[in-house]
Amino acid sequence: MRTRVIWVLAAAVGVGAAYLAGYWPERGQRIAAEGQVEALETKLTLAEAHVRTGALLGRVLTVRELVMRQDYGQALERSSALFDDIRRETTAMPDGQLRDGLTGALTKRDSVTAGLAQGEPGTAAILHDIELELRSALGYEMLPPTGATP
Repeated sequence: MRTRVIWVLAAAVGVGAAYLAGYWPERGQRIAAEGQVEALETKLTLAEAHVRTGALLGRVLTVRELVMRQDYGQALERSSALFDDIRRETTAMPDGQLRDGLTGALTKRDSVTAGLAQGEPGTAAILHDIELELRSALGYEMLPPTGATP
């Protein structure tokens, strides 16, 4: 009877050791994979924010083009939706360079709206400033001001 108990205990220890030998490496691989997934999710979130900010930049350029064509009514209509989307994106964006660029663009909303309502061609310069802020926030190469020495 005693021999049988020893064999049962030895078998149980063997099964437990085999389980741990298979479980421990798999657990380590799972933890490493979860870490990689978390890092990739962070990168994906940042990439999506860059894409949305790039789309906003494209819309700023469209409004500026409309101002240069002196189509102030269409520019005003599009700028209203643009600034609403910039505000929405600013609140959803985590702190950082992109959020700072969007916040800077948002501060110019009133001057753009007033300029477009009055049909001022100088509004294109304000939109150009917004463009530069967004380009800088996206990390695009910035050219030195005209007439500046390199």
